[in-house]
Amino acid sequence: MTRGMLTLLKQSLKSVIPESYRKTLRRWGTQAVHFGWSRHCPVCNCRASSFRPHGDPPEPDAVCHVCLSKAPHRLAGLFFRNFADKLFQRNETCVHVAPEPELSRQLRRQCHVAGMNYRVGGFGTNYAEFFDLTNLSLPNQSVSLFYCCHVLNALIEDRKAISEIFRVLKPEGVAVIQVPAFCTEPTTVEALESEDERIQKFHDPAIYRCYTDADYRSRLQAAGFHVEVFDAASFPEDERIRMGLHGEVLHIGFRNAEHPVAAALRALRQ
Repeated sequence: MTRGMLTLLKQSLKSVIPESYRKTLRRWGTQAVHFGWSRHCPVCNCRASSFRPHGDPPEPDAVCHVCLSKAPHRLAGLFFRNFADKLFQRNETCVHVAPEPELSRQLRRQCHVAGMNYRVGGFGTNYAEFFDLTNLSLPNQSVSLFYCCHVLNALIEDRKAISEIFRVLKPEGVAVIQVPAFCTEPTTVEALESEDERIQKFHDPAIYRCYTDADYRSRLQAAGFHVEVFDAASFPEDERIRMGLHGEVLHIGFRNAEHPVAAALRALRQ
């Protein structure tokens, strides 16, 4: 079939398929094209022959063809699935800031099944609610599950944001505050002065820092959090390869060091 014939076929299908069905059909089509047994995305649960590369220079095995999740999202998806019975509680509240589309679908579904309130928001007008992490419009100790991914590194006042998350978290709450904490310098590298400095250091004017693991933990602890981690190293090598995980680490903050999830994470390391 020639390219012209394919174009004509697509136009014909668009004329007869309602808009509401097209996204689902595109998803099915993508799954069919990339189907295989070598890779498994724990966010959208698809099976694929590979994940696609991403970035410059391109990182292999980076992005799920179907849901576009990257390795940090897939690790978070695993965490929410593996500890669902301890995280999602009836009549409690889950807050998801700057939501990733597919993870948002997963969390919304898990909250619905558990009878939990799911609130989603972020900066700008594209979200159901406006959430400024440095000044959250939420009551003290009102949230039992809080999640944001790669937001703190894009804020000037990250310590203030961490304190705000601690403020709104319930005594038995869990805060999953994911950041790039892989800096190999002696301490966190920051670029707070100018856009040019941020472009030079991070190739992105919106990024203010790249954390070291130790420094990020200390910032969370300074706000009052007890910190545990869920990392890719918890899984056998063949599973990490199958899920496209590399060296990702999920930092999880607790008010209560004896929370069942905290205890389970400590047990994983033993």
